[in-house]
Amino acid sequence: MEKTAALAVLKGYDSSKYYRYDDLSRFLKALAAAYPALCRLESIGKSPEGRDLWSVTLTNFATGADDAKPAYHINGQHHAGEVTASAVALYFVHDALTNYGQAPAVTELLDTRAVYVLPRMAVDGAEWYFAHPQMLRSSPLRYPLEEEPEGLRPEDVDGDGRILQMRIPHPLGEWKISAKDPRLMVRRRPEDREGTFYRIYTEGLNYPTNSKPQHRQGGSGRYPFDRPEVRAMAEFWLAHPNIGAAISYRTRAGLNLRPSPLVADDKLNGADLQMYKQIGETCTRLTGYPTVSVYDYFTMDYAPDKLAVGSWLEWAYDKRGVQAFETELWDFRYICGVKKRPLKDLKNLTTDQQEEDALLQLRWNDRELGGAGFSNWKEFDHPQLGRVEIGGWEPKFCGQNPPEKLLHAECHRNALFAIEHALATPRLAIGEVRIKPIGGDCYHIAVQVLNRGYLPTNVTQVAIAMKATRPVEVSISGARVVGGKAKQDLGHIAGRGSGALAVWAGAVSPSTEKWAEWVVQGESGTFVTISAGHDRGGSASRTVVLS
Repeated sequence: MEKTAALAVLKGYDSSKYYRYDDLSRFLKALAAAYPALCRLESIGKSPEGRDLWSVTLTNFATGADDAKPAYHINGQHHAGEVTASAVALYFVHDALTNYGQAPAVTELLDTRAVYVLPRMAVDGAEWYFAHPQMLRSSPLRYPLEEEPEGLRPEDVDGDGRILQMRIPHPLGEWKISAKDPRLMVRRRPEDREGTFYRIYTEGLNYPTNSKPQHRQGGSGRYPFDRPEVRAMAEFWLAHPNIGAAISYRTRAGLNLRPSPLVADDKLNGADLQMYKQIGETCTRLTGYPTVSVYDYFTMDYAPDKLAVGSWLEWAYDKRGVQAFETELWDFRYICGVKKRPLKDLKNLTTDQQEEDALLQLRWNDRELGGAGFSNWKEFDHPQLGRVEIGGWEPKFCGQNPPEKLLHAECHRNALFAIEHALATPRLAIGEVRIKPIGGDCYHIAVQVLNRGYLPTNVTQVAIAMKATRPVEVSISGARVVGGKAKQDLGHIAGRGSGALAVWAGAVSPSTEKWAEWVVQGESGTFVTISAGHDRGGSASRTVVLS
């Protein structure tokens, strides 16, 4: 695609729209064509239905190759129905390229780091989600057989293009109509013996078939990395050891999730936990999302006997030693004014509290969406159940994902955090170089190697324990080395975030520098090059003259 044609395509980009695969691909190709000095687009694999898995590399190639720089990874959409995730990823790419040279943070990011963006991993699942009224978590593939579950099967029985809810009068029903708003269904109290009561179901049909036991982690496939999309992402990471930090987007909880899914904070490495909390504060400040431990917030509050195993977050931190977050975009209840509560508190809400929270949501819907997020109950002759009423909340683009009018704001604030998180990665630099002649054409050279990033070069202590990252290496060339090793191992170098959290007596600042020394022999005027490198900290070099 020529640059002029690409710019014309990009005029059609709208950050307040959800894009299907063909349009998403078209915009990505246009961005790569319009900004070839900053952007490269490649396919890292194919989905089961033959769609390319696009990966975007963002960096200023004039300042160095992407694999020679510290890198950040954005995983745009792991689950089919979480289309806000790919919208945020596409927005990040567009925002970074169009603001390079104008926004200082973006310019610094692309000049000094590489950002790898996988805008949509669940390409097949997302297309299915857009094309059908049913919800879908991961992939349209079913394991081990393509069978429908026993019992009610969600279906758009009234043909309006959505799957809402059905309420059916029943003397033993556990729901009743709220006296405060006829749209709202509230729990029937123990003393409610007279009146009209209802049972509520997802809109659909009863479809009895033989059901099979399901694996406890739904959508995981037959074995680790079974899905080609997930395998392609993992292989990309293994081929790019410069990835030190990452984020994966999901939807619906309005939270920034951090490790661990497996253990409580008191079992995490203390240095890693400190870094997670500090950078998590930045996320909360920029996005409004609280940063929480998966184990403490979900596992212990919701299912203490069922760990959230096999997640991307677990793999990224526990297996790769990368500082990773999973951001749950959008929180419909919270934006309506409902107080954000831990899961354990939600389970303990009284009937009155639940009704007041639901009323806040209805009022917000009427005020901000003109009522579009909730369909009033209407009678319908169900082919199997007879007279029912269908209505309720729009599940896909109100409950799970924001309405399009609110999508831009969601994209913008999350892109701001991704920029700051990426800039927190370690970055090597050559500082002071001291040259001292000691006679006989010999010189003593001392070189300061700096880490200008917030995170240490190893990023996490887990990375050291599992040997997922190597130490910083520094070398000298151009003159004969007669004292010290030409290539030296400096270990790891702390970042500026490694110091004490408060100023106390005895508190010391972190050592963000290390020194290497040599004795070399060469004539005055000889050019000598010092090079430092690290897989996650990038590379730096300096050429000096013996004199």
